[in-house]
Amino acid sequence: MGAVSVAKRGLLAVCLALPCSAFAKEEPLTAVADLRYGVALYHYFQEEHITAFSELLLAKQRGGVRGHGDNPDIMEGGFALAYGMDQYAGDIFERVLEQNRPVHVRDAAWFYLARMRYQQGDWYAAEDAANRISPKPAKHIANELTSLRVSTAIKQGNLARAESILAKQQPKQGWLPYLYFNLGSAWARQQNYTAALAYYSKFEEEEFKLEEHRSLYDKAMTASGYSLLFAGRPHEAILQFSKVRLDSPLSSRALLGYGWAAAELDDYTEALKPWYHLSTLSLVDANTQEALVAVPYAYEQLGKEGLALEHFQRAEGRFSAALVEIDDIMANLQGDSMLEVLKISRSQRLDWLRYAKENQLTPEISYLVALFSREDFEKEVHELRDLLAIQNTYNNWLEKLTFYTDMLDAREFDRTAKMQYLAEQQLTEQINEMVAKRESMAAKIEQIKASNDYFALAKGEEADLIHRVERSAATIELVRDSDPFIDETEEAMRRYRGILLWNASRQFSDRLWHAEKVLAQLDETLTQVRARHQSIQKIVGQAQDISPYLQQLDIAHNRLTAEKARIDRALLAKQDTLRDKIYDVLETQRYNILQYLAQSRLSIARLYDKANKQADYDAVEDGQ
Repeated sequence: MGAVSVAKRGLLAVCLALPCSAFAKEEPLTAVADLRYGVALYHYFQEEHITAFSELLLAKQRGGVRGHGDNPDIMEGGFALAYGMDQYAGDIFERVLEQNRPVHVRDAAWFYLARMRYQQGDWYAAEDAANRISPKPAKHIANELTSLRVSTAIKQGNLARAESILAKQQPKQGWLPYLYFNLGSAWARQQNYTAALAYYSKFEEEEFKLEEHRSLYDKAMTASGYSLLFAGRPHEAILQFSKVRLDSPLSSRALLGYGWAAAELDDYTEALKPWYHLSTLSLVDANTQEALVAVPYAYEQLGKEGLALEHFQRAEGRFSAALVEIDDIMANLQGDSMLEVLKISRSQRLDWLRYAKENQLTPEISYLVALFSREDFEKEVHELRDLLAIQNTYNNWLEKLTFYTDMLDAREFDRTAKMQYLAEQQLTEQINEMVAKRESMAAKIEQIKASNDYFALAKGEEADLIHRVERSAATIELVRDSDPFIDETEEAMRRYRGILLWNASRQFSDRLWHAEKVLAQLDETLTQVRARHQSIQKIVGQAQDISPYLQQLDIAHNRLTAEKARIDRALLAKQDTLRDKIYDVLETQRYNILQYLAQSRLSIARLYDKANKQADYDAVEDGQ
């Protein structure tokens, strides 16, 4: 049974039973809110209750679930009640009751308030809240409401009123076995065994199909057997104990009672049969502890004092070993080691009996399996596991926030680098240099075209030859007066220059085309660089300011850190609570075993003393 077992039955039945037509004047559904509500319902039916609760709270944080009336509030209150958040749940239900709501909504709120007060042990307040529900409540809560009223009357000790309520408002068949058993147990506690047996006998009137009802049948037959035993009717008690299934969790208690009923009839041989079987089982079970000393007691009653002494000694050994084991368990449950010893980790559900069979468990776990199968301990374990799940979620979110912060820091760094790049005008200077180069090149090309300067586009050897010819022409003018053969040299130079000019003119058009092509490529590159420059300016100028997001992440990080610290403290407190409960049970177990150990040792001493006295008496007799 999980952590929400108290509020589980009827929760969704009540919520889904509230018709949306009653809220027709409210705002229409919103897609997101409706989706959140649907997701919460999905997780509820998957028995993932903490996830369903989280979805409801998330929807509430983002504006609430509209169009479903009070269904989400009632559902949220039910979950809060299930997780022990009584004040939170009570505030929700009281808020609903303060508003002018339809009868069925108010009935649901009063119903949950009644159940909450019942769980708190305020029986009279629970009765008052239940009495405020309309005379004809919705059928979805009618059965549990009757059960609540009967249980409240039983807690108040008013069994006559409980029987009167049950007679007037008998619930469906599925609820009756529990009410019959509770009433029978209440009468038995008042030692009115006749009244108690009247209710226990109702379990024999039909055959139960559900396993939980069969288990309750075994419990009723066991209680019936003890009632008959206390009423001095051991023959009938044996018959009732015999009706309990051997594979039932109540079989040990029934076997022990069967043995005592047989002992009441002085049939110790029959009593030994169930007691001997019980004595071989684990000492975790109190019935085994009692059977361990009941076996030698039966042997002693049968006059088999040797066997009685042997079994008392065996009991002493087992009790002593059990004490050592309990002390070891208590020593190994200190601090966080308890989680490791108990192998408690995040999980949706946990069946300790199955878990013990399917996993390699430490001796401590093997000893505590029966303890953790109890509902109160299972609830504590589930709450501890839920806290571990929440702690794990917070750790994951803190890691994600760190990642998001690093990502934004990197983006901010990149943006700063771009802004610095522009601030240093590196790209602007490159553009200016390219523009100057382009203008110079364009002007030169225009000048060459205008003057038909064929030599201007020459390159390589040709340009070198032209340069040498031009230089030689200048030299001729300097030596004209002193060189008698200068005219011949000048004529040769003119012929050579003419050849060069002819070759250059023949390639001039092609060279001019290539120069203009280079100019066009430079224009294209300049256009691209300018576009890049404008794009960077736009990105830097229009980039969203990251500072608010970094601030929000910082706030979220601080909030998560604080919440995680609260979860850590709650987790430690829950571990301490669970550990204290374990210690309380182990201390009780230790005390009981000490009592049985003392009883065994006294019986051993008594039997030894009796044997010695008998030996002395026999010696005296032989001497005479």
